[in-house]
Amino acid sequence: TFVLDKTGTLTLGSPAIEDIVGLGISEEEVLLYSASLEQRISHPVAKAIVKLAQEKGLSLMPREDSHYHIGMGIEARLDGQKFMLGSTRFMKEKGIRISAEVRELVERFHAEAKSVLYLVMGKKVVGLLTFRDPLREEAKDVVSELKRRGKEVILCTGDNEGIAKHIAKELGIERYYARTFPPEKAQIVQKLKEEGRVVAFVGDGVNDSPALSSADVGISLRGGTDIAIEVADVVIGDSLWHLVDAVDVAEKTVKKLRNIYTTNALVNTAGLLGAVFGLTSPTLSTLINNGSVLLLGMYAIKKPVRR
Repeated sequence: TFVLDKTGTLTLGSPAIEDIVGLGISEEEVLLYSASLEQRISHPVAKAIVKLAQEKGLSLMPREDSHYHIGMGIEARLDGQKFMLGSTRFMKEKGIRISAEVRELVERFHAEAKSVLYLVMGKKVVGLLTFRDPLREEAKDVVSELKRRGKEVILCTGDNEGIAKHIAKELGIERYYARTFPPEKAQIVQKLKEEGRVVAFVGDGVNDSPALSSADVGISLRGGTDIAIEVADVVIGDSLWHLVDAVDVAEKTVKKLRNIYTTNALVNTAGLLGAVFGLTSPTLSTLINNGSVLLLGMYAIKKPVRR
């Protein structure tokens, strides 16, 4: 079973800001405050917001008393005023009231497969930012190839139900988990293992490290964060096709090992029985045993012929 993270794994990890909505303040102020909050944050969305602000020539404000909540958002002070920027779940945890009008607007963005961030000043929502992270060109074909090889593919994302469903449908994935955060991703992996599945988790972000370490096989892309690469058991190239290559190599290796074990057992059993019943001398039985080990060793290190 392959559990795939969305951001940076199935997607390019280079989200684009789509909409900036001011609710009582200007769009420029929404971008300025958001970028000032997100400066020096390594998350791809944070980088996209800061980059857009810089392209528009905005001078970022100094950030004070900042607290970053992994997978949810950030809170800090800008010019003495408390601000927050984050997801719907972050707003709920912080007790921020969202009006019916804002909820309706957010639902419309979600229907367009856009993710939404809320900008809060004090306790009031003063702006929205939406973004989309394009899927990797090879994502759909890779999912199809994994399924063709008999592997179950599961999508795991922190996005809302609407976006998760949209992406799963586009990629041909039947089972998905939405609004999942680092501890929950690890719990999903653990639950699948308890069902008797061998689980590979594929992710590349800081958020993925608990799930990577919980899986039977943690797989990160070469372009992933340092933490993800350090925790992962396997690091593949930047293309998802390397995931299919890794599966093929693993299956061929297991098949070769089984052939070696089976052949070695048969040859040694034959030599032992021959010695017991006097059909072969002890010297010949020893030669059979050592010879089989030598030949099977050569078979084990033989490189496959590329066609």
